Amino acid sequence: AGEPGLGKSQLIVYLTAIITTGGSFPDNTPCENGNVLILSAEDDAEDTIVPRLIAAGADTTKAHIIDAVKNENDAINPFSISSDLLALESKIKEIGNISAIFIDPISSYLGSKVDDNNNSSIRSVLLLLSKLAEKYNIAIIYVTHLNKGESKSAIQRVIGSTGFIAAARAGFLVARATDGDDKKRLFIPIKNNIGNDSTGLSFIIEECEIDNNIKISKISWTDEIITQKADEILNPTSINTTSALEDAEEFLKAILSTGRVLASDLFKQAEEEKISEQTVRRAMKKLQIKTVRDGFGKGSKVYRALPDQAEMA
Repeated sequence: AGEPGLGKSQLIVYLTAIITTGGSFPDNTPCENGNVLILSAEDDAEDTIVPRLIAAGADTTKAHIIDAVKNENDAINPFSISSDLLALESKIKEIGNISAIFIDPISSYLGSKVDDNNNSSIRSVLLLLSKLAEKYNIAIIYVTHLNKGESKSAIQRVIGSTGFIAAARAGFLVARATDGDDKKRLFIPIKNNIGNDSTGLSFIIEECEIDNNIKISKISWTDEIITQKADEILNPTSINTTSALEDAEEFLKAILSTGRVLASDLFKQAEEEKISEQTVRRAMKKLQIKTVRDGFGKGSKVYRALPDQAEMA
């Protein structure tokens, strides 16, 4: 996640080069050789993506760019996660040995009926992707942007529903360097449920030349280890001023901003963000979060809602 123009799409190209050639990541971790699928609504394949892949040293025969989907009537339509996963699965089987699928940006491929601010809707779509990833042992990496909010938490700055970052096993921020170097970009962990990231990396985007004197750009990593946290980079004034209770309040405001949420889902997501149930309950009391019940007895469901939304719920 990051602001436009900072190199998120370039990271996709870099990772594709590593995967398709069986290279090593910036920390020297080796990568098994595999094929890659790329869905990109941001850049043209022929003019931008392929030249960048060549500049990065990718094996372009193993990088497969999906532009659209042809339906049973031979009509060409934009790819939609919510309605075209069977077609995607068919492509995975056809190509074979797919290691990763890149989606840039995720919001362009949700489908016209999916509200990217609705937590339940986003969770449902991402669950479909998660099951596909698990079935074929594929890494799915999606790009998104930041909202304009002034939250103290980087997690709350990821645009749209909190489901985008909550459903991901790991999330990273791409940001401008804070040391005055205009060319340098930072790659910083926001969250990681499968590792123990505490530091980040930095890179620059440099111009290079490929065949036929075509000028293009590529990523070059520096040796610098970044110790700044994502929260600090996005909101320097919040350093050491936030408390666990304030974090819980920010979390509740964000997750409930689009409507009521099942109590069980709310506490589960809080746990994923390492916010204790006790702290969440304290924050709920302070914010006067309302309890809304649907039905009675065994089949009833309990929701939480902001005070001004409880009546509408």
